[in-house]
Amino acid sequence: MNIGEKIDHTKFDKGHRPFEEMSEFVNIISKNHKIWSWGTHAWTKMSKFCLRFKVTGHHHKGHVYIVVNVSDLFDVYFTTTHGKIKKIENDIYIEDFIDRLDIVIEKIDAYNR
Repeated sequence: MNIGEKIDHTKFDKGHRPFEEMSEFVNIISKNHKIWSWGTHAWTKMSKFCLRFKVTGHHHKGHVYIVVNVSDLFDVYFTTTHGKIKKIENDIYIEDFIDRLDIVIEKIDAYNR
């Protein structure tokens, strides 16, 4: 799937691994205050491969789809609420996950002061 196309979460079973620890992942990242500054809500398990949630951040308002690729890294798709892909971030390590998403969803220069 590419930018501008409509996301089809059923295609994540090809080229991605099952997201085995989805609930544990949500519990861990939801403890970070940045996650809630994005207006995060509507967490939804789309399939055994894909987690989706909605954000209302400064830069991105819409859905965020998270999948685990064959390298055991995260691929993240940012879409409108109607599913049109706006941005794709690939190969995100767990330790970089929140900061990488924050740049796309919320972070502005004033936060660095």
